[in-house]
Amino acid sequence: MLDHVIPALVQLAFFPFALVVFGRLDRATAAAFVVFAGLLLLPEISLFKLHDSIVLGKDRIIFLATLTGILVHQSRAFIRSKPVLTAAAILLPMLMINIITWQANLNPVYSQGETHPGLSFSWLIGQTIDDFFTIALPFVIAKAMFLSYKDLRSLTYVLVGAGILYTPIVLAELIMAIPFRVFQFSHYIYGISFRPTFRYGLTEPVGFLGLGHKLATLMVMSFILAAIYHKIGKPVEWMRIKRARFITAIGLLSTLKLGAFLLGMYAAMIVAFFKPRKLVFIASIWASAICVYPVLQVLDLFPEDALVELAAEYTNAERARSFAGRFNEEKFVLDGLGDRLYSGWGHYARIPGGDTNIGSGGEAGLDAWWVIRLGLSGIPSVVFVLLVMAIPVWKARKRAMTLESNELILLLGGVMLCIVVRMTDLLLNGWWNSIPVFLAGALYAIAKYAHRLPGETTDPGDEPQKKPSRPYGVGAQTGRLAASRQFSEPDSKP
Repeated sequence: MLDHVIPALVQLAFFPFALVVFGRLDRATAAAFVVFAGLLLLPEISLFKLHDSIVLGKDRIIFLATLTGILVHQSRAFIRSKPVLTAAAILLPMLMINIITWQANLNPVYSQGETHPGLSFSWLIGQTIDDFFTIALPFVIAKAMFLSYKDLRSLTYVLVGAGILYTPIVLAELIMAIPFRVFQFSHYIYGISFRPTFRYGLTEPVGFLGLGHKLATLMVMSFILAAIYHKIGKPVEWMRIKRARFITAIGLLSTLKLGAFLLGMYAAMIVAFFKPRKLVFIASIWASAICVYPVLQVLDLFPEDALVELAAEYTNAERARSFAGRFNEEKFVLDGLGDRLYSGWGHYARIPGGDTNIGSGGEAGLDAWWVIRLGLSGIPSVVFVLLVMAIPVWKARKRAMTLESNELILLLGGVMLCIVVRMTDLLLNGWWNSIPVFLAGALYAIAKYAHRLPGETTDPGDEPQKKPSRPYGVGAQTGRLAASRQFSEPDSKP
C-alpha cells in the first residue's frame, strides 16, 4: 500500500475536485468534464476494497465522484430525472438474469484443471452491485445531466477537447519510447507501470489508461466528433481550434491500433459522404446489426469465413489470423455452453476453456466482451446490455427525423456513431470502461426532452449567449420546431 500512496491520494482528491467543478460550471459541462478528466488522468489501479464484491476501481471512483458533485450542486435536477425508476428499469431485468444464472449453477463444476464451487447468494449480490456501477449508474447520471441541445453541444465539445489535449501525451510516449524502449507517464507520475505491447517495432502508448485499446477507443470517439464539427464548419468553441480533425487523427494513428484507425476512418467517411439524415439512419442500422450479431452466432448463421478472407485480402496475414481467432473463441464458448445458453456459468473460472489459447493471438483466455458475458450470464444478458446502448440510438434517430437543423442532426449522429463504434468494439475486445453507457444515457435524455419548449429544458445556471451563425445547410433560423430555435438561442433564465 505504501507503494501507492500518491495514486490513493489522487483518487481520493478526485471527490473534492468534482465538487469544485460542479460548483463552477453548468451541469452538463461539469458532468462531461469530471467524467473525461477522471478517465484521462486518474491512475489506473484499484486500491479501495469495501467488500469482496465492492472494489472501487478507477471507473467506479469517476462516477461516484460525479454523483457526489450532482447531489451537492444539482440535486433538484437529479431528483426530477427520476433516477430510481431509471435504475430499476435497468437493474430489475439484470437481477432476473442473475437469479437464473445463480440457480443454474448451484453445484460445483470441474473446469480448467480444478473443481470450482457452485455460486452462492453473495455472488448474486456482488454481480448485481457490479451491474449497478458498470451500467445503471453511468446511464442514470447522464440521463439527469444532459437534457437540451445546448447540453449536447457541451458533451461533444468536451469529448473532442479530450482527444485534442491527449494527443500530445500519446505522441510524447510514442517518441520517448524510441530511445528508452518503454516510456509511460503513469510510471513516472504515479509509480504504476503496465506491461508494454510492441507493434510495428514501436511501443504502444497507454497514457494513464493502462492499455492501448482503451486509449484507441477514446481517440476514435474524439476523431468522429471532430469530423462532425469539420462538416458543420465550426471550431471547437472553447478551444478555438480549427484543425481538430487533423489533430485527433494524428492522435488516433499514434495509438498504433490498425483496427481502431480503420473503424474511425470508416465512421469519418460516413460523416463526410452522407447527408445528416442518412448518417443517423446508418448509425441506427449499425446498432441493430450489432444487437443481432450474437443471435446470428448462436444460430450459426453469420458468414465469418467470408469476413476472414476479406481481412486477409485487404489487411495482412496477422490481422486475418487475429480475426479468425476471435471467431474460434466464440465457437469454443458456444460449444461449451450446452444447456447453459440462457444462464451461463456465473464465474470466469467456471467457463470451460476460459484460460485456453483458443485463437491464434498467442495469449490465453477470452478477449471479446460479448463472449465473456455470454459465458458468465448467457445470451439474454448480452442482448440486454447491448439494447441499453442501442435503444437511445434508435430514439435519437426518430427524433432527428423531426428536426430541420442539419447541425443538430449531425451532432446527434456524431454521438450515435460514437456509441455504435464502441458497441462494435465490444464484439472484438473488452469492456474497458462505461463511457458508451454514459453516452447512451445522455443521448436518450436529449432525444426525449430537448424537443420541448425551452422553458422545460432550461438550466437556471446558464447565462444567455450571443446567437451563433446559421446551422449547417439551413438558409434561415426560422424552423417550425422549437428544437432548432433552442439550439440557436441558448436557454435563458425563466
